[in-house]
Amino acid sequence: MRQTLKPLVFTALLAAVSCAAVQEMPDSRTESLPGRESPPGLYCEVQGAGPPIILLHGFGGNTYTWRCLAPALSSRYRLLLFDLKGFGASPKPRDGRYSLLDQAELIYQFILKNDLRQVILAGHSMGGGVALQTALKLRETRPGWLSRLILIDSVSYPQKLPGFVAVLRKPILSSLTLYLVPDTLKVRKILELAYFDETKITDADVAAYAAPLAEDGAKYALRQTARQILPEDMEELVSQYPRIEVPTLIIWGRQDEIIPVEHGQRLHRDLKNSRLVIIEECGHNPHEEKPGEVIAAVKDFLEGNP
Repeated sequence: MRQTLKPLVFTALLAAVSCAAVQEMPDSRTESLPGRESPPGLYCEVQGAGPPIILLHGFGGNTYTWRCLAPALSSRYRLLLFDLKGFGASPKPRDGRYSLLDQAELIYQFILKNDLRQVILAGHSMGGGVALQTALKLRETRPGWLSRLILIDSVSYPQKLPGFVAVLRKPILSSLTLYLVPDTLKVRKILELAYFDETKITDADVAAYAAPLAEDGAKYALRQTARQILPEDMEELVSQYPRIEVPTLIIWGRQDEIIPVEHGQRLHRDLKNSRLVIIEECGHNPHEEKPGEVIAAVKDFLEGNP
């Protein structure tokens, strides 16, 4: 039976479990994002050629989270793997704007600037929440620009926050956790919560997610994101989900202890043009814990009938 994890070991890293081997990433570049008082630009790795797919990682993650999925898709699609504001190699400004809507605005502006028509949005966890908000905005302002939507264990409804996020919302506890507990220990404990099979966690995974925490502004960004991860008008946003009409693939780990599978089932009911794939013996990060099953589902969704 999984042991209960004490709050002080948490910092908010929803990252992932490994594939059998880490795929080597091709050369990447940074794309600039316009916007009011915008930072120099979000970090973005560009791979492959073809129809564009924007991939958005979860809370505390970075582009490393797509190491299993990207090689399987880059032969037919142009992948745009973002580090969201405050995470990975992206800027971490102390401007207080780290909500789902703030992140979605940056992605939306990127789509407009680069005229990405027929774009596919894919997001995991918090990145799924960003994808949902971006989809709603595109529907209102650029109907027809969004081609398809892929949501993996996505933030989508009001819920009780997991312990590590709740800790980061408390000034004193967050300081103790962020500055006194070693980053590698915090990361490993979060990975153990995120995975059904903890034996798949490697030292390389821990290192890849711990390294960005040492950067200037990273801990500030974690705190701000934790405090703003559920919008105050969440119920109003939820009421708009049925307006999303593009074909949508929803993937969920059956044993997700961070966002329960019932949220995926509810999302499937609200998005009328959706397909739900539940992966057994799998936690919060199915694209890393069970990459083969996720790749098969995504390819079938993109290349088969909507």
